[in-house]
Amino acid sequence: MLGVVALLPLLALLSAMAMTPAVLILALLFGLAVGPCSVFPLVAAEGRVFWLAVLGVCAWAMLSVAWSIAPAFSAVEGLRFGALMLIAAAAFVLSPRVALPPRTIGWLVVSFVVCIVALMIELVPGGGIIRWAHGMLGLDYARFIDKNINRGLCALVVLSWPAAMAFHAAGYARAAYALPLFLAVPVFGFDSLSAQLALALGLIAFYAVLLSPKAVPRVLAVLIPAGLLAWPLLFLVLDRVLFSDPTIYAALPNTAQHRVEIWRFVTERIADRPWLGWGMETARHIPGGDVVYFGERKYMPLHPHNSALQVFLELGVVGFALAVTALTLSLRRWSRLQGVPAPTQAAAVAMIVAYLSIGFTAFGVWQSWWIAVGWIGAVLWRMHIRPVTVSG
Repeated sequence: MLGVVALLPLLALLSAMAMTPAVLILALLFGLAVGPCSVFPLVAAEGRVFWLAVLGVCAWAMLSVAWSIAPAFSAVEGLRFGALMLIAAAAFVLSPRVALPPRTIGWLVVSFVVCIVALMIELVPGGGIIRWAHGMLGLDYARFIDKNINRGLCALVVLSWPAAMAFHAAGYARAAYALPLFLAVPVFGFDSLSAQLALALGLIAFYAVLLSPKAVPRVLAVLIPAGLLAWPLLFLVLDRVLFSDPTIYAALPNTAQHRVEIWRFVTERIADRPWLGWGMETARHIPGGDVVYFGERKYMPLHPHNSALQVFLELGVVGFALAVTALTLSLRRWSRLQGVPAPTQAAAVAMIVAYLSIGFTAFGVWQSWWIAVGWIGAVLWRMHIRPVTVSG
């Protein structure tokens, strides 16, 4: 277990897909650590609200098979999603009972440093060991950078915050505050706009909580769900006011232009089936989504690249409301934790903001590895707080 935790940054960088088996392994090891007879009482003690929130979204995703445009695909993906959510949630619940020793935290520091240094070397003209290895094996280095490294950067941005908190709790205060800033060098050196936005917003959120450790979490616990609910309508307003202006549209980066076109297509398809949606994980099957324009662009390249719009598109108003409710209940419970040090709470806020901002612009909301990144970040954060109470 300790080895898995220490290697998480390297796994995220070299193969972000490894995050899924990593969270499953952690859940199994946590269960073994606390003892099989203790698992269910501990899980039940977490609170009904937490589990109802998780089960509500999973159940609606499975129910969507009844009206899905690709029922077999929705059934398989719904089962996969439900199983992953329940196992990962169990890992989260069991994690406070397993403490990481300082030595493991030290190796976690080393793992992050190795990742950052390796990425910085790749930015040097001629590249580093990753380019050399791909050349020796005859592999596509450009594709690896575009897919694996950009995914890995997003995962590292999210995981850097609970890791920084762990460093701080273990007495590595300087490393804790330096890690996100050190990570900024490769993040802004590569081309992942999502990682860059997430790191910038995370830093802002982190220092905002340090200035006001009680107020900011409670405000965000309201603003984040409200923002998600408002986003479909807000995008329509922004599209009409800003993105429809040819000058403004032309000034956007190529990837941002593509996002705008995808989201326009998604909002049109939401209007076709607003209440129940098109079915779990059916974005790639939406009629018209495979139409090619401007060379290689498609109106729907596998998923909408926006978590709020994807949930609304596939699960309709009901599923969207359930998902936002689940998030609201979880954030409300978290924001009311008592006895959590300010740096620890600040790291949690930064992680949540970073994760949601990346999900708003990049990956599919149901992608297993991306779900696993969020849960692993939450598990790492929770492993370094003592049992706390919830006010109100």
